[in-house]
Amino acid sequence: MKMPPDGFFLKDFLLWGEPDQRGFVSKGWSVSVPDTRNASEQFLTAYSNALEGIMLSVAEESRLQIRWAVHSDYQKELLAYQRATESFGENIAPWCKRVREERFNRHWHQMTNRQLRRERCSLWLSKRIEHSHSFRFFQNSIEQQIDKLTDQLDTEFEHQTANFRNLFSPIGGQLTPMTNEDNYNELFSYFNPSDFTRTDELTTLDPNDSIYGNIWQCQHSPPASQIEEVVSLLKSKKNHRPLYGFQMDGYLHNFLVLTKWPRNTYTGIVNMLTKLPLLDYEIIVNLYPKNNEREIKKEEAEIKVLMADLPKKPSLKVDIGRKQAKIEQLRRGVIRPFEVDFIVHLWEQKIDNLTAKTIALKQAINGLESAKFEECCCTQTALQLWALSIPGWTWTDYPHYRLYGTSFFLADMLPFSASFTGHPEGAEALYDGDNRSLVSYREFVGGSPQHCATFGTSGTGKSKTQEDILSQTNPYYAFTCIIEEGLSYLPWLKNMGVQPIIIHPDLDITFNYFDTNGSALTGMHTSIAASLVAVMAGASKDEEKQALRQAMFAEYIDQLLEDRFDEWLHDSVNYERLPHIARCAILADQYKSDLDANTTTAEALLAIKELIAKNDDTILTRLAAISEEKVSTALHTGSRIVRNAAYSWFEPSDFPTHSQLVNMMRSAPIAEHNRDEVNQLATRLSQWCADGAYGKLFDGLSNRQLKDRIVHFELGSIPDAMMEMKVAAGFLIMNQVRQIITTMPRSLRKEVIFEELAAFTDIPGGEKLVAEFYMRLRKYNCRVNSIVQQYATFKNSRIRPFVLGNSSQFVFFKQNDLADLRDQSAGIGLPENTMRRIMNYPKPDQLPEGNRYSQCTYYQSMSGQPLCGTMTIISPLLNPPTKKAAA
Repeated sequence: MKMPPDGFFLKDFLLWGEPDQRGFVSKGWSVSVPDTRNASEQFLTAYSNALEGIMLSVAEESRLQIRWAVHSDYQKELLAYQRATESFGENIAPWCKRVREERFNRHWHQMTNRQLRRERCSLWLSKRIEHSHSFRFFQNSIEQQIDKLTDQLDTEFEHQTANFRNLFSPIGGQLTPMTNEDNYNELFSYFNPSDFTRTDELTTLDPNDSIYGNIWQCQHSPPASQIEEVVSLLKSKKNHRPLYGFQMDGYLHNFLVLTKWPRNTYTGIVNMLTKLPLLDYEIIVNLYPKNNEREIKKEEAEIKVLMADLPKKPSLKVDIGRKQAKIEQLRRGVIRPFEVDFIVHLWEQKIDNLTAKTIALKQAINGLESAKFEECCCTQTALQLWALSIPGWTWTDYPHYRLYGTSFFLADMLPFSASFTGHPEGAEALYDGDNRSLVSYREFVGGSPQHCATFGTSGTGKSKTQEDILSQTNPYYAFTCIIEEGLSYLPWLKNMGVQPIIIHPDLDITFNYFDTNGSALTGMHTSIAASLVAVMAGASKDEEKQALRQAMFAEYIDQLLEDRFDEWLHDSVNYERLPHIARCAILADQYKSDLDANTTTAEALLAIKELIAKNDDTILTRLAAISEEKVSTALHTGSRIVRNAAYSWFEPSDFPTHSQLVNMMRSAPIAEHNRDEVNQLATRLSQWCADGAYGKLFDGLSNRQLKDRIVHFELGSIPDAMMEMKVAAGFLIMNQVRQIITTMPRSLRKEVIFEELAAFTDIPGGEKLVAEFYMRLRKYNCRVNSIVQQYATFKNSRIRPFVLGNSSQFVFFKQNDLADLRDQSAGIGLPENTMRRIMNYPKPDQLPEGNRYSQCTYYQSMSGQPLCGTMTIISPLLNPPTKKAAA
């Protein structure tokens, strides 16, 4: 047996042998594919079709190699996570820094101790160099010939790259062409398995040296005596030891090779081999295309033989029909015949470990129905298989273990398998995954906030998990608001040094619902204020009467706002700034089209005020260019536009109050309204004045500005007997938060977390406010997460479509009702096996103290195949130290 010919790392190719028709060239691609264990039937079909397409695209003169391996390397993700922690500088809270450093250190320790597990896959296409690519030394220099050769190969393989990408893209796969450095790393790892701690950075590749010169002659290479031992083994015909194939680089190597295919296959069957809880083994599949025409002739010859025996055995008619169908498929190019090597290579330092691993893999192969294999303990045979499995090399003449298979059948057996590792962009938070993987969690993808819906029964770890997520992701956010009942987040708030705002009737805090918080007055603001007042007045069972009542409140509110604006103008300072306000209002109407189609005039005005504060020359020039005539027209015929804009210049003391609204309704009812009804409603509303039953929360000047980085509202201290206050308070807070978010710079990240959002279902206009959060706040760089525990209430609510329809992330904790889980996931097609697994997640309080964790299924909509897999949350918040441990 001979080793493959030496060659060179040639401009991202592997050149084996001579650079002429005697040589071979290989191109490699790193492949990332979705985890199919949580995939739908529809996706599995598309997945299988894509793999068939890859095999059908291979030319007859080429050969294909698929390599799968498992390792423990998450160095890139962990170092990026650590760099992000360091980049926050002083803007990171001590608790967040502590949690992020604990997470990095724990997972780094797991990685260096090989406790993590990560699958990787690569695809290699190899071909013989054609005569037209060969050197002609008498024409040009060798350098020019190499440039010409690589240019021609670039063109050929670029086409193949595009073809492969078109096949992988619809299923969410990623295909990355391997560079010289990648090729070197792949070969170096194969020849030097002991060097698993080496970083991915290129340190020893010498592009002027040969392939063997690089992979054997580097600082990590074995001593010369060991090289001589390997060379002698290659030349030897004697058996080594019967317990394993051979020894190299301090490791014992063994090989299992498939000698018979499974009787039945399905998409995902290969997971029986790739999902074992083991490290240091790989699967190599070499594909050798066969000629279709020859295959057709062979099938036709076999049909003739069968036809001759048909009178004696009528049952042969079925076999004849199958062969005729196969011939038709071959002619149409629907299937492709191949000869295949299916090799499992494993290595360990100790014989006992190698034996145990070999037994585990044997049992896995036995689990493939009727499949057969051979364990190659003969040194010479093992070395033949080792040479046959070299990355990028498929030209060893060793057909003894080749199997026959068509592309349709082989699609299920190709080892395209992956660990669920979450987002490829990198981690904002890190979590343990399934089968010892590491999951990268993100809340912003491609710079866009990902709205989320979280489901789970009580006691499943929803709040604790959210606390842990907040501990890792909060440094990214300029504003975080949590609205809940029950103070579930109190431990996290204490760690962050944040005092919750506990809403109750005796609270001295006031949020004036007329206050626009620096924004212009809008129809939305007036409508929300009218909805809140309608809640205060009590809902009518008659829907038409309720709608009329809310319209009545809107009239009084609008009149009060108009009167307050007129009073504001009595101040000479305010009156003198009115032309400037008019100019800004006119420019805002023009400028909104410069932003995006969905931008409102009020939003454009905020942007203009920010630019004016920065002395932006372009905005100042455009502002000065607005003529006096336009300003005069706006002041006299467009006073409503100017009035609405002027409210963004109001101070808290300038806004009207709830008491003033009540007094207006009592003293100056609109003529068209029934005075008795108006007085009756005013009496109800008086209970919400500062001296009424519900305290100062709704009436007076705003005395609490929501300018802190973290704001937490607790509604659980409002007595159940005052449910109307709880509903109104939640509605008021949501409106205040919305205004704060819309007035902050858009470049800053914001987030809002709702616990039991269904509580707002019964509020007139409540669904409109929820829709505002989910549909419009995304463009303000705001992420919304709704946590639902009482699904029965949420299921039939008017809010449900807005939450589910606008969420791209879903987190599913343990459920008790499979029907509810099916309903929750109906729009995203969560597979049945995933739902069954969610039902079986443990509850943290049912686990031993000191070993408690929470599990959830993390789903993220993505182009192609969505991300879907299990996250295991192990954090200091879920596992507080015991007194004994603390001591």
